[in-house]
Amino acid sequence: MNDLPGSPAAPPKRRGPLVRIAVGCSSLLLVACIGIAGLAFYENWQQEQNYNTGHAAYMQANCAVAAEPLRKAANGDPGTPGNDVALKAEAELQECELLLSAEESVAAGDPATALLGYSELLVKYADGPLSLPALGSAQSVSDNSAPEDLASPAFCQNFDTLLEQQILADDPTILAPVLMACGATFESANDFSSALVSYDRVRKEFPDYEPVAVQASLARAAIAEARALGAGGLPAPLAVGNSGAAGGQVTVVIQNDSPEALRLVFSGPEVRVEEIAACEECAKFENADPTGCPELGPVGSYVLAPGDYDVVVKAVSGNVNPFSGTWTLEAGQEYNSCFYIVTSDE
Repeated sequence: MNDLPGSPAAPPKRRGPLVRIAVGCSSLLLVACIGIAGLAFYENWQQEQNYNTGHAAYMQANCAVAAEPLRKAANGDPGTPGNDVALKAEAELQECELLLSAEESVAAGDPATALLGYSELLVKYADGPLSLPALGSAQSVSDNSAPEDLASPAFCQNFDTLLEQQILADDPTILAPVLMACGATFESANDFSSALVSYDRVRKEFPDYEPVAVQASLARAAIAEARALGAGGLPAPLAVGNSGAAGGQVTVVIQNDSPEALRLVFSGPEVRVEEIAACEECAKFENADPTGCPELGPVGSYVLAPGDYDVVVKAVSGNVNPFSGTWTLEAGQEYNSCFYIVTSDE
């Protein structure tokens, strides 16, 4: 077709950008992507290497060696935090840290804290590879530590758990002294009720272990507890005549007319801790004393040296407020008393 007269000729069309320029840019991006992928691969590989190194030492219970590579693997240094390798490393690291903490307590001369650390590991990781080595270490520490070095408040509160875990040997020559040391620890903290539990366990479970010392400790703690609790006043017993006991000894006859077993503590020229069984036929009196002793319950008769005694009477169950007083027992006399329980609405 011919151009219209007077119209200029159409300009020539320009070609688009050369394809090779675009190809050149893509090549640069590809190189960068390959570099990033290579770095990520290296970091994950390094993380696995750290984990494998730490895991091998962990399986041999060598946590001193295992801890650092496990920590690196868990934190993703280098590597990816939160992936499967990191999670496995974190779990093994936590177990190792318990063992290392216990071992540090041993080195610091704190066997009580060390045994509690080993105990925690055995509770949390009973089936882990560190449990048997931890138990062996704990038993060695326990067997070679003085009772007073073990008897921290936390240790004494967990005594039964440590015994069940076999950290403490089931041996009277070990357990009785440790329980006595625990009683002394509780006494020093003014926790007289817990002290009484410790001393009483020795008295009942290990009757051949230093009975004089055990009774003296039990009596001391019982008197301190009664005073701390504001125990009610305990009237002196009634003198009823000559005791007939040899050498001017005193006889004290007590009848338990209560439905609770009673513990009697005498602390004076001699120390005695006695118990009288509950009266099965007896009941508690409400808000008022009876007109006289019911004379229904078991009777205990005790021969003592004459003199002044601190006396505590307490229900074995611990559900009744204790009573305490000072009794002057004269040579050659017999004294009678009975105990019953009066409840109050106040």
